[in-house]
Amino acid sequence: MCSARVTAQQTDGYGNYFAEAYRLYPSIPQGVLEATAWSASRLNNMQPQTHGDGDGTAMPLRFGVFGLIEDGKGYFKNNLVTVTALSGITPEQFKNDVRLQILAVAKFLSSEAAQQQLGAHPSAEAFASVLEKLAEIPDDGSTVNQYAHSLYTYEVFNHLKKGFSSGGLQLAPRTIQLDKIYAPQTLRTLSAPGVQINYMQDRIKANGFNLPVSNSTTPTNSNARVEAVQSTDYPPALWDQASTSNFTVGRGGYTPTNVVIHTCEGSYSGTISWFNNASAQVSAHYVVRSSDGQITQMVLEKDKAWHVLDHNYYTIGIEHEGYVASGNTWYTNAMYTSSAALVRDICTSWSIDGTTCFRGPATSGTNFLPVTVRIKGHQHYSGNTHTDPGIYWNWSKYADLINPPTAVTIMSFAVKDQS
Repeated sequence: MCSARVTAQQTDGYGNYFAEAYRLYPSIPQGVLEATAWSASRLNNMQPQTHGDGDGTAMPLRFGVFGLIEDGKGYFKNNLVTVTALSGITPEQFKNDVRLQILAVAKFLSSEAAQQQLGAHPSAEAFASVLEKLAEIPDDGSTVNQYAHSLYTYEVFNHLKKGFSSGGLQLAPRTIQLDKIYAPQTLRTLSAPGVQINYMQDRIKANGFNLPVSNSTTPTNSNARVEAVQSTDYPPALWDQASTSNFTVGRGGYTPTNVVIHTCEGSYSGTISWFNNASAQVSAHYVVRSSDGQITQMVLEKDKAWHVLDHNYYTIGIEHEGYVASGNTWYTNAMYTSSAALVRDICTSWSIDGTTCFRGPATSGTNFLPVTVRIKGHQHYSGNTHTDPGIYWNWSKYADLINPPTAVTIMSFAVKDQS
């Protein structure tokens, strides 16, 4: 996907804003606001003007340190509109003032906590149901989007548990009991190396456990999702098939010869949900999470995902969680390592020469490269204006991981359905 402008990081004064929010809204557990903002934006006050290419298929724009959405394109919730309305401020006031963003989100969360009758000082674990209300994920009642909500909160609690430091703002690690937040099966799935999501049956399976099926009715329109296959192309990946409206079955006789590196311009959970939006008209084969390198497969490698215009028929696309303009905070060692292992597997499966990975300097704009450079970024393909993965992607490091100097042992976690 493409980049959006992000304002310069100015976190030195943010601590005072968070402290003010906790004084005004004491029902919010300490650290939850910072962890939510860190999970959403790495504390960057995102101010996108456009996705840069006029592409109507791109994910909705996200604003501020909480990455809220003003126009969800009829799919995501317009959480920015909801939050600002409660505080009696305009979206523009919200976008331009980090203090107002923090106070408005705090007021929203405090109001939700009051509605849920959580008491004066609920625990962080009890606040999970409140955080879900802030997420942009649709509340359609399906097991799949309920799981996407859990992915959203799981990231928040992970950062709260580990702590982080950004400029003048530091969040010390907190003791978080994840087993008090998520049912055992859900927690296994959130952290499992291999998961299958069956949209036709509205089921999620990991490590032999099925998540409980929701009471909602599975959509039965003409674009109903096909049943998930029993194994993935890449065993460590999570299987989460994109809407059948967003990719082409088969490749018209062609085979993959190239791999495209993308940046989501959004969150891991949001990207997974968006690719299952029948109106999105976009998809990629894989999505990689920033914090730990977890991988979800959206489209089978033998099929054509819609991610790089005229080059779709011979490419495999890998999205990476985060934003181009702040990629230095999103492109983690875990992400590089996991993504490179995936590319090695793709190269083996399709006889692609891994040594042809681009290893030149990163750039902030388009830089078209010949087709013989088999592993490269979206910005390197002709006929588009996308600039991901951008200036912060370390191509030399990535190429070295794809082509290790010595033999390595790669652990594989099977996700085949044995039933």
